[in-house]
Amino acid sequence: MPNAAVGPASNRLDVIRSPLAARVYVVVFICIWCGSVSAGLIAAAAHGSPAAVILLLMLAFGLTLGYRIFRLSVTLGPHDLLVRNFYRIRRIVRADIEGFRQGALSQQPFTRAIYVLLRDGTVFPLDVTGRPYYFGRGKTLLDDRTQLLERWLEHP
Repeated sequence: MPNAAVGPASNRLDVIRSPLAARVYVVVFICIWCGSVSAGLIAAAAHGSPAAVILLLMLAFGLTLGYRIFRLSVTLGPHDLLVRNFYRIRRIVRADIEGFRQGALSQQPFTRAIYVLLRDGTVFPLDVTGRPYYFGRGKTLLDDRTQLLERWLEHP
């Protein structure tokens, strides 16, 4: 499975992450963003400008968002899923999972993702699985990841 890291055989963990190229892009973008904002922050602070507060907020926002995007993942542990989405980290016990389904990612018309169906009737998205569905390998990659998750669920 592409983009799946496998741990030692005694403690096997499958991890679904963003492609390496996407993670490198995020790191480079955040370095450029933070470097530019930091330079402006230093210049504004040196001149005693009140704009330094806005630049400080921009720096904090950029670091937080970049870190969250970089850390997007789903870890398939022996007894649970550890889901790191954009805004929330959640551990879901295998017994609480009914299945996995593909569906449209909210407010992104050409992007589909995998959703976890929980036994209490709720649905939880796996943000890291979001892919353009109609272009490139999106459909194949989404199907491969759905099958990986279904195999994990069926074979404890």
